[in-house]
Order: sequence, then structure tokens, then C-alpha cells
Amino acid sequence: MPKLVKRILVPLDHSEASLQAASLGLTIARSLSASLTLLHVQAGAGLELFHIDYTAFDGMSDEEAHDLILRYVKDPYLDSVQSAIDGGDIDVQFEVCTCSPSAAICKYASAQDVDLIVMGSRGRSEIREFLIGSVSAHVLRHAPCPVTIVR
Repeated sequence: MPKLVKRILVPLDHSEASLQAASLGLTIARSLSASLTLLHVQAGAGLELFHIDYTAFDGMSDEEAHDLILRYVKDPYLDSVQSAIDGGDIDVQFEVCTCSPSAAICKYASAQDVDLIVMGSRGRSEIREFLIGSVSAHVLRHAPCPVTIVR
């Protein structure tokens, strides 16, 4: 008997393909009554990108600091994704990760028991993908669950 899809992960990277993946992920989540997690992976980003009073972080856990940043950072790209989600008919969560995208996606999917990853592909040439690798190709090979690639 096939495993039911209850948790869907959509990695976002500010590309048109990831917006299309978010739309497909949302459609699948609605049709299966599954939860949807949007994971924005920003390699190399950190607190130094924001002008924040660092004393506000004294005594905060990493999770509390993460939540504080999300409350104050506005991103027009993510706002467009949010407008498609509004309706409240499914559980949607938004997470941010600041490390290697392919490793972060696979690690998150494994740790959170994700049943399906829906992600965009930037459509690089086969030669370039062979030489430098591809996030979607890496996730396809190493993910702990099925992966749907949107082009």
C-alpha cells in the first residue's frame, strides 16, 4: 500500500521555477489535505544582513531569534507566495535556512518526515550541471522521499 502524503516541502530560491513549484505544491496539498512547508534557503545569509539591535537576542534561543527575524523582515517575493496561500484551508508553514541549499533541503525533509518535495529547476544546461552540479539533481538523488521537479 502506498504511503499517504501528509507533509509537502517546497524549497524557494526567488526563481520563477520555485514560484511554479510553490503553486503546484499548494495544489497538491489542498487536494490531499496535506500540510505545506515553504523552505527559503539562503546560502551564506545571516544576521549580519539585517540592522538589528543584537542586545535583543540576549538570552533568546535560536528558535526565538529566528521567529523575531521573520516578524520584521519583509520580502516582496514571499509576499506574492503568501497571497496565493491565503484562504486558510491548509496548514502552511514558512521556514528559513542559511546553509548549503541541497544539504539543507534533504536534511530538513529527513528531520521533519516530509512525504514529498516539490521544487523548481532552473534549467541549466547538461554540461554546466555536470561541471558544477545542481541543487535539484542533488536533492533528487539524496532526498529521503519522492521529489517532483517543476520546469
